[in-house]
Amino acid sequence: MLPNKKYFNQLENQFINGSARNKLSDTEFENRKNEFIESADTKLLLYSLYNKDKGIIVVSEETEVGNDYKSFKKLPSLCKILELEIITLPEYLDKSDGINFEFK
Repeated sequence: MLPNKKYFNQLENQFINGSARNKLSDTEFENRKNEFIESADTKLLLYSLYNKDKGIIVVSEETEVGNDYKSFKKLPSLCKILELEIITLPEYLDKSDGINFEFK
């Protein structure tokens, strides 16, 4: 699955943290953008986008707040931009039928 033109536009305009972008040269930005495109987050987002009609839910423990000075927004913010459903693992376990586990 490859990013389409719309994804690239969002990457450059909506996914980037504005304050981080202002501190980067064009070359640094291109390097960070390429790293992000190769990241697990992008692979998860693209898979979810391409399978949106199948009811895909992204499960993550990340929060929207705090970004550790990263160039790109965190997964919950990106899911919101892309209109993808995202929930935490405890929410997923509560929501799912047939998952049983116990700690001994």
